[in-house]
Amino acid sequence: DGVRGLAILFVIAFHTRVVFNSTAEIPYLGFRVLGLGWSGVDLFFVLSGFLITGILLDSRQSPGYFRTFYLRRILRIFPLYFAYLFLILVAARFVWLAYAGSDLWKSTNPWWYFTYLLNWKSDHGYNDLVLGHLWSLAIEEQFYCVWPAVVWFMPRRHLKWLCLAVAAGALGARVYLGSHGFDSEAIYRMTPGRMDTLALGAFV
Repeated sequence: DGVRGLAILFVIAFHTRVVFNSTAEIPYLGFRVLGLGWSGVDLFFVLSGFLITGILLDSRQSPGYFRTFYLRRILRIFPLYFAYLFLILVAARFVWLAYAGSDLWKSTNPWWYFTYLLNWKSDHGYNDLVLGHLWSLAIEEQFYCVWPAVVWFMPRRHLKWLCLAVAAGALGARVYLGSHGFDSEAIYRMTPGRMDTLALGAFV
């Protein structure tokens, strides 16, 4: 919980940085330090890889391995997540439409959110008002879909080598995407380029 709290503070620090229009409004060193807050997302992924892999390894021999894991994930994430989507895409959307006569989410396709594939859409959610931050949760959900089966089928002594291979593959993916014209948001938000943090957490 302490590490999770630290990661939250990092993310808040990063978003605080964008409040300042220039370094004239804050000491340059402070501006640069706040800019390091992007690493909070990476810390979240490392922590998730660590915790989820530990849970899966501890329960691998128990009956209902898959059912128990997915049921707990669904109960932990789905209620709040879909309540938030309803609040924005239904309640806030139509209240604003009635108040201002404009639809702020007209171009937002909700299926990217319902299927947890937001980070794969063309703009990776970057332009979706108060929804774009859900890209990181999409990566988490994609990880949850695949990783339980990996842990179940792969011998434990081989799992650590797979983790290191996935981490190396993520670095290779970022190099490939960067050298083939993908923008920084694509490299930052697409799943192949972000698997190293989850894999290294799992390795630990």
